[in-house]
Amino acid sequence: MVRTFDLIVFGDEVPGVLALVTAAREVRQRTGAWPRSLLMLKGPATDPIGGHLVRGKLSYLDRSGIPLDLRQRHGLKTFGDPPAIYQEFLTRAQVDLIALDPHRGNQALRGMLGEVGALMTGQVEIAEVLKTGSRISGLRLTRGETFLAQQFIDATVNAELAQKAGVKKLQGFATFGLPEAELPVTLCFETEGVTVAKVREVENYYLHHLLDSQSPLGQEWLKRASGGDVDIAQFLRASLTNAQGQPLRLYSDRDFIDVRSRALSIGYHARRNKPFSLKNSGFLLDNGNVAILPGNRLSWNSLLWFVTGAEAEALARNQARPTEAILGEFEQVRRWFMETFGASEVRPAAELYIRHAGNIAGAVSPLSGAQMLDGAVPAAEALGTFGYHFDVRGGIEGLGERARAKGYNSVSIQAKPLFNVGIRQAQVKAVPNLAVVSPASDFPGYASSAGRIVEYNVGVAQGLGIAAAIALDQGRQLSEISNAEVRQVLAQRGRLSKVYGIRQTDAAQYLAEFERVLAPIPGEPEPTGELRDIAGHWAQRFIEALFEREIIAGVGHRRFMPDEPLTRAAFAAILAKAFDVPVVRDPQVFLDVSPGFWGYQAIRKANEMGFIAGFPNGSFRPQESVTRTQAWVAIVNGLNLAPGADVGLLSFYGDRNQIPTYAQTAVARATQAQLVANYPNRRQLQPQASMTRAEMAVTVYQGLVALGQLPEIESPYLITAGTLAAPPFTDLDGHWTAEFVTALTAKGLISGYPDQTFRPDAPLSRAAFATLLAKAFEPEPVREAIAFRDVSPGFWAAKAIQQVARGGFMSGVGGDRFAPNLNLQRLSVWLALVNGQNLGEADVSKLEPFADKGEIPTAAKPAVAMALKRGLLVNYPDGDRLTPNRDATRGEVAVILYQALRDAGLADLPVIESPYLIPSP
Repeated sequence: MVRTFDLIVFGDEVPGVLALVTAAREVRQRTGAWPRSLLMLKGPATDPIGGHLVRGKLSYLDRSGIPLDLRQRHGLKTFGDPPAIYQEFLTRAQVDLIALDPHRGNQALRGMLGEVGALMTGQVEIAEVLKTGSRISGLRLTRGETFLAQQFIDATVNAELAQKAGVKKLQGFATFGLPEAELPVTLCFETEGVTVAKVREVENYYLHHLLDSQSPLGQEWLKRASGGDVDIAQFLRASLTNAQGQPLRLYSDRDFIDVRSRALSIGYHARRNKPFSLKNSGFLLDNGNVAILPGNRLSWNSLLWFVTGAEAEALARNQARPTEAILGEFEQVRRWFMETFGASEVRPAAELYIRHAGNIAGAVSPLSGAQMLDGAVPAAEALGTFGYHFDVRGGIEGLGERARAKGYNSVSIQAKPLFNVGIRQAQVKAVPNLAVVSPASDFPGYASSAGRIVEYNVGVAQGLGIAAAIALDQGRQLSEISNAEVRQVLAQRGRLSKVYGIRQTDAAQYLAEFERVLAPIPGEPEPTGELRDIAGHWAQRFIEALFEREIIAGVGHRRFMPDEPLTRAAFAAILAKAFDVPVVRDPQVFLDVSPGFWGYQAIRKANEMGFIAGFPNGSFRPQESVTRTQAWVAIVNGLNLAPGADVGLLSFYGDRNQIPTYAQTAVARATQAQLVANYPNRRQLQPQASMTRAEMAVTVYQGLVALGQLPEIESPYLITAGTLAAPPFTDLDGHWTAEFVTALTAKGLISGYPDQTFRPDAPLSRAAFATLLAKAFEPEPVREAIAFRDVSPGFWAAKAIQQVARGGFMSGVGGDRFAPNLNLQRLSVWLALVNGQNLGEADVSKLEPFADKGEIPTAAKPAVAMALKRGLLVNYPDGDRLTPNRDATRGEVAVILYQALRDAGLADLPVIESPYLIPSP
């Protein structure tokens, strides 16, 4: 089915929706008829619309910040003069100052779309972008439908449509040379039953102890929340008071709370015994931006999660769904809020708030951070003004190191830009009927940290909506429409915001130099020397070794582009340069490789030596990417490596069924010859994937090692004899629990995840523990069934939960709740095994050697003493501490369960020695 529209907006973030509404209204003004407009959603069309503001529950809106003197000079309100379409949206959604109720936001957006006759289609996945010349003519979806249009706007956080259309996209902060660095994502959540007064009360409780240097409790909290790191502890202390030494207490207004100190953060991280370090802990409960919503609800923007550039892109493509690990940490937050704040309910958002996921390159006019400080768009062309600081919440990993290497002592930019709004950084030069309005617009350097804010992007979107209408009306391309043309229309319609951007010349010059030095502009001459984009790459040593020997080369400007695919012609060129073995056949003549082709001689030589051949139809397909399988087949055949390899070796790979039948023996030979490197998961072969330039370097290097021409380089990603003998899960190599997990797996008592990981350091839910107990002990009922109100009959673990509850192993939490998704604590593991097996009690004095024995409830100490006596206590890495209230990890639960089964004489398990088993006294 083919359907035709005038305008398609891909993605339902608020700026995109309001761009569509603006365009439709302007077309109606010009023609008297509504345009055919379509909003494409990645999720179901019945879901709430509004992206991370609505489904992500980002209810605390970041607003434009205007200095008081400028507000007085221009007669502005607190947040300046926002875009007319944004003010209309806020009014319809009943926003007072800051707080957006997601339910009202969805209603407002749907109402505005309905008024302009826009259609929506959901669960969209693009199979192909159709083009006429450089223009997009339509989108073919995976479900078979085709949608044609004249103009397109991409409103996704990762510029997904633009990427599909071939627009260059820079991952993470690649504009600073840091493609794997990214801002953290946030799982926002709502609490019910928590008042502002209660938040203030809890904060005061923590501040009271933390600011008292004589309080043992406060000092212990700081120790735990800092992980013993002096710098983190100092940072946290400093966050509690202002410059005058006065406590920083929360500030609240009609519809929001600003939590200004990190007292609550310290309280939570101390409880979790996790340092306040995004990279080390993987998460932060930061000082919250809290929106006050109707129905005694508070919406919290405070739970941050560490991601890399690649992970942010993957999350964005997966509809920003929270991962299992993020939801696991949220369960801890939920428990804390219910116990500490008395929350009646704590609910996570359906989607993550992804602040940033890279940027496109090649806009009509990129907008840098320095240009923002210089006022950005000239006042005579501007569509409005926006003020916001360069907000890199959580930091840009690696930027400090890069800056110091370039002679900068700090990466902090104190100046706050107040800059004019335009559309040129969103219009795509190479695809003239496409614009990208999101944090992924063409923002080099620091610009995305201010340019990612929704209110600013709505100003851009309003301009793009007008530009799209002009383009439709006049038969032009979206990229041709200027700021001045859009400004004129907004002025005629009475919807032009005031313009009051300021130029901060000195700060702009400093930042321009900073951005230039840390991320040289394309085409700028660079000194020759080492490759500059492989530092820290997993294959760095292999690439450098071949680069030094001139076997491989960069791609210009000291770049190697290690993660880009390799063409068959380029692969042949490297083979011809790396290896010099006897000719084994006459060269073939390939129909698509002429003598004038740059790679003709290399392809001819590689073919003569027996490395590569063509296809049955006589072609070579030099521009096609070479697959990993093709590369291994070529090298083992050309070098005649490991001819006697056993295909049984392939059982190591979780995706071995994807190896083409014809190549199975060759891949086994490549494995035995140690040509295979799998990053990041050693058990995932990805045989059909294109071989990257980095993977090629490793494979060719290993081929030269096999010939005795180069020394070995150690890498955890090379598949060696030791690797093949590794435990059954990809993430257990060298882990202290590996032997126990392997033994239980062999007995069928425990299992991992579909991706062949076990995740030994991840927490275990109460429901998952119940299934382990039911399978291991098959308990008979000793008491009546309990009707847990939070375990429905259809719940996946309902049967196991009832079995272990009736068998005396586990009970509910607080009466008729089982809390199946709550993380299991170590104390609960010991109590379950002692009580369920009716092991009785033991002498509590045996617990005296443990430094944290006081953390065990008095009533539970006899049972814990019995667990110690029966050899069920395990601790890693501190044997002198029991940490009873810490979350139990999957690995240590496996060890404890193993010990319990051995103690009970079940499953015929041998003794496994471990320094982390606490011997019975």
